[in-house]
Amino acid sequence: MTPGIKDLSFSIVFKLRAISPYEFLLTAHKPAGWSLLTPFKMFEDSTLWTGMRLNSGKIFGWKLRSMGTVERAQDTSYGVFSQKSQHEGEKRTLRNCCMYAWH
Repeated sequence: MTPGIKDLSFSIVFKLRAISPYEFLLTAHKPAGWSLLTPFKMFEDSTLWTGMRLNSGKIFGWKLRSMGTVERAQDTSYGVFSQKSQHEGEKRTLRNCCMYAWH
C-alpha cells in the first residue's frame, strides 16, 4: 500500500429520494463557489468521489451518484467507505450528514 493511502474496505450505502426538479451535478458543483463537502473531490461518469472527516477524527470515503433525471428525480446513492465497520450511532451521523448536505 502507498504511504498516506488508506484501505477503505468496509462500506454501507444510503439512498435518499430527491424531489423533482432536482439536478445532482448542479447541486454537487455548487455554482455559488463554495464546496459541498470538501474542495478535494473528483467527478467521473456522473459520480462524485470525495471524503469526509467526522468530529471523532474518523475518515470516510464517499461515492455519490444520482439515478434519476432533473424531471424524474429518483434515489441518490451514497456509498460510504471506511477502514472498520461502523456502529449504529456512526451510521446515523453519516446518514444525517448526507441529508444535511444534499437536501
